[in-house]
Amino acid sequence: MARRRRNEKSLPELAFGVCMFIVAITMFNPKLREQIFSTVISIVAFLLLIGIIGVAIYLFIQARKADSRPDTFRSPQPVNNVDSLNKRFPNAFKHEENRADGFIIPLPSSNERIPLKSPELSQTELDENKALYKSLYSRKWDVSILRDIEWRRFEKVSIEFLRMSGFVASETKVGADGGVDIRVEKPGVENSAGIVQCKAWNTYKIGIKPIRELFGVMAAERVSTGIFMTSCDFTPEAEEFAKGKITLISGNKFIELISKKSEDDQKFLLDIALDGDYKTPTCPQCDVKMTLRESSKGRNSGGHFWGCIRYPRCKQTLIYKEA
Repeated sequence: MARRRRNEKSLPELAFGVCMFIVAITMFNPKLREQIFSTVISIVAFLLLIGIIGVAIYLFIQARKADSRPDTFRSPQPVNNVDSLNKRFPNAFKHEENRADGFIIPLPSSNERIPLKSPELSQTELDENKALYKSLYSRKWDVSILRDIEWRRFEKVSIEFLRMSGFVASETKVGADGGVDIRVEKPGVENSAGIVQCKAWNTYKIGIKPIRELFGVMAAERVSTGIFMTSCDFTPEAEEFAKGKITLISGNKFIELISKKSEDDQKFLLDIALDGDYKTPTCPQCDVKMTLRESSKGRNSGGHFWGCIRYPRCKQTLIYKEA
């Protein structure tokens, strides 16, 4: 019995023996040593790659969890039947056979529809609502629209108008544009590349200096087409200098050109112009809506100006015109 135990090999001893055998072989066989070393390096690299991928997946999951914050807003409990609805709002709903004048609303748990009784308004309120509806939905193109919209919206209207006119138009990047707001080209027309400058000015006329600057950019880029579009007018000196060199489109001229488009095109441009907040200016550097600020020091203390919402990282300002 004792002899059998003495001859038996434990697992650690066996593993140690195998390792020593491999070491002995590699000492006398360089090629085998290189193969074993290469295999070990490959295994380590593979495990390291798996670890990196696992860490990346873990960080991605944690970031998604951090972004998906729970919504703490609790919507009111729906009204489940007509009787409770009538108890809460006795004068708001009315059962009638003729439902043409009311708004039909479905109940959450019933197939029955109940007409919502229109609120009774005074004649003054009705007139005000009609005037508001007319101003919002029946407005036609005129110079006042060009002077109401901020500079960024004016550029968007201009680029869509140029596309309607047969140009392939593209905006330049936000920030310092080097005197170029839009680049245009007519498909199939040789040497038709050009540049467009837009100015949504409402206080001053466009003088000769901006026209000369645009002509200088045209010469530097070797393009023959130059267009200057504005919501205001040009001075006589600017018009004289631009003859034969640059196409000038004033506010009145722009409205005249738009009026020649189809009604659908006019409405499309109008929707672009008056969509959302079209009066608050956009930051020329960040392409975000600015905010109205009050100056606290200097000679303009107490006055207002437009400032970027990303201040102090962006210190861009624009002049605010008091109404």
